[in-house]
Amino acid sequence: MEITGAGEQHPSYDRLKEMKAFEESKAGVKGIVDAGTVKIPRIFVRPLDELTEELDHIEDEHNNFEIPVIDMESLDQDDHSRRKEIIDEVRRASGTWGFFRLVNHGIPLPVTDEIIKGIKRFHEQDTEIKKQFYSNDPRTGCMIHTNFDLYVSKYANWRDSLRCNLLSPDPLDPRELPDTCRDIIVEYWKHIMKLANTVTELLSEALGLERDHLKRIFTDFLVLIGTSKHSDPSFFTLLLQDHIGGLQILHQNQWVTVKPIPGTLIVNIGDLLQAMEITRAGEQQPSYDRLKELKAFEESKAGVKGIVDAGIVKIPRMFVRPLDELAEELNHTEQESSNFEIPVIDMKSVDQNEHRRCEEVIDEVRRAAGTWGFFRLVNHGIPLTVMNEIIKGIKRFHEQDTEIKKQYHSNDPKTGCMFHTNFDLYVSKYANWRDSLRCNILSPDPRELPDTCRDIIVQYWKHIKKLADTDTGLLSEALGLEKDHLKRIFTDFLVLSGHYYPACPEPELTLGTSKHSDPSFFTLLLQDHIGGLQFLHQNQWVTVKPISGTLIVNIGDLLQLISNGKFKSAEHRVLANRDGPRVSVACFLNTKFSDDTKIYGPMKEILSEVNPPIYKNITMKEYTDHYFGKGLDGVSALNQFKLSSN
Repeated sequence: MEITGAGEQHPSYDRLKEMKAFEESKAGVKGIVDAGTVKIPRIFVRPLDELTEELDHIEDEHNNFEIPVIDMESLDQDDHSRRKEIIDEVRRASGTWGFFRLVNHGIPLPVTDEIIKGIKRFHEQDTEIKKQFYSNDPRTGCMIHTNFDLYVSKYANWRDSLRCNLLSPDPLDPRELPDTCRDIIVEYWKHIMKLANTVTELLSEALGLERDHLKRIFTDFLVLIGTSKHSDPSFFTLLLQDHIGGLQILHQNQWVTVKPIPGTLIVNIGDLLQAMEITRAGEQQPSYDRLKELKAFEESKAGVKGIVDAGIVKIPRMFVRPLDELAEELNHTEQESSNFEIPVIDMKSVDQNEHRRCEEVIDEVRRAAGTWGFFRLVNHGIPLTVMNEIIKGIKRFHEQDTEIKKQYHSNDPKTGCMFHTNFDLYVSKYANWRDSLRCNILSPDPRELPDTCRDIIVQYWKHIKKLADTDTGLLSEALGLEKDHLKRIFTDFLVLSGHYYPACPEPELTLGTSKHSDPSFFTLLLQDHIGGLQFLHQNQWVTVKPISGTLIVNIGDLLQLISNGKFKSAEHRVLANRDGPRVSVACFLNTKFSDDTKIYGPMKEILSEVNPPIYKNITMKEYTDHYFGKGLDGVSALNQFKLSSN
């Protein structure tokens, strides 16, 4: 049965006729009210499917959601610390809510009160006077209109609007404004433009850009007022509402009421600011040829350091993180109050037949590997002099003449020793700010290693191999297995990667290494004093502070797979930094990437009815083909190999 706005049956209802009559009246919604209607015309009635869907988003009375409030009082007082706090607040509010409230914004309360009264006077004046301003052409400088989408929307909205395009490229002559509100619109506009410029600066800095960056991109200003569910077709909107209110935003799948508070303004992020592509300097470049830039970078064989040596002050566009990732970053911002510190495991007594202490260490490894996926080793047996020298040796390699390094340049992971940068250059969203020396060695042939670091790599390798064997035994026992159990599974391959992160002129726009988990059983990492390593724990990025003489262990995908999820492969990344270069040495305990004969899957020794397999049985080749094929895209490679029932 067809139901009208009043509920009665009207099989012959002509919607188009009603819309045309409404539009031709030029009286707007107020004209309907002035006619004394007691039931709204059918064109305004929301369809039943939307009314039903509304139930999914009803605001929970107990949610206590309040949009963020940003106090701008001290913004112009050269208080740099407070400005930084405000920028951080804008970043969080824009990325998480898309709405925030401004207080102490500088527009006097009498002005905000009078603009409300002025707009009210305009709409309540004689209809025949208002009709002079009636138009549906958005290019019109000043117009009254109602429901610009009348013929395409499911239903009309219960509102009228006065719209004024007051800024360039076609500034409106104030004489074109209605008499009833001309003076207050001009006065309000002076205040709102000053505030808009300030908000634009804050949004620029919240994106890690120069203060005037966004201002150079959008200098036109557009006001759109609406009441049905929508996002604004603008960069951002500054909204003033009266005491009655009615504005709601959809947040965490619930409609949240934005309460009207005198003297405050609402900022909401528009579609254009969310969708706008920011280049290395933020400028729009419709003709940008990404593939050409990638090929030129690869063919130079000079790596990221080659770019820095060329004297750049802005990073090439291929390194710039997309805006959606920069915004999503806010969801994982490390809380200063979190006090997260990765577990520290003291290995001093592991080899001294202190069985009680050894059991304690195994318990610590079990908890750390199962909960964090990261832990720090102290008293691990590698001399500090050796650790310092391997950092210096890797640095020497990367800082030698480019023509010498080019001899080692390769992107083939089967190469024994190679210099490379961004193995996923053509599949990732953006390139990482890092170069690497990679050695696929178990018992290295010194003749294949670079002269600049040959001796120290061989020496470091002897120590790291011994430590890796000890850690493998601890991890085995932490799973309740015999000490040599895991050693029998992965003993044939070990990769050393010496990473070099040059100082970056725009570290806020890129990363040293994108979010990923390691394609290994586990990794032993040494980082220098600069740091930058972070891992994701309880949905927050936790910084792994560099502490001299310590090593970091992180669980890799393959150990998570064979432990059936008992050990966690933590996602991690490395920040770019204005300081540098940063140097780190990562040793990956692995098996041969090209092996398509040996099967890896959840170990039968730890499976049971209450712990059924989560992952498929796979070969190393299957895993690495998928891992290197997709690149560092922030998605775990293990997702591909989960059993469908999980």
